[in-house]
Amino acid sequence: MMTSRQRVRAAMAGQPVDRVPVFPVTTRYLGARTLGIPVGRMALQPELVFDGIRAMKDRFGFDGLEVGFGLSRGYVPPTLEERDGVPYLLDAEGRP
Repeated sequence: MMTSRQRVRAAMAGQPVDRVPVFPVTTRYLGARTLGIPVGRMALQPELVFDGIRAMKDRFGFDGLEVGFGLSRGYVPPTLEERDGVPYLLDAEGRP
């Protein structure tokens, strides 16, 4: 059986693995459920967010976790523009 690190590195190198690496997108709500606490406590005690992530990894055997830390600097949200009655999302340069 491979470790998570071995599995991920082998998969990224195109080598055989014992199973597909699992990297779920998680939420604070799922972390709170795994810890058995109300999700509101995470707002009051932010360190519980990490505890929830670690608990999910330990309990479910994920190979890693997708952890979002917010938007990057300089992020420009797309804008919505209507052209000839058709709505388009435009990027920062105004391209659909």
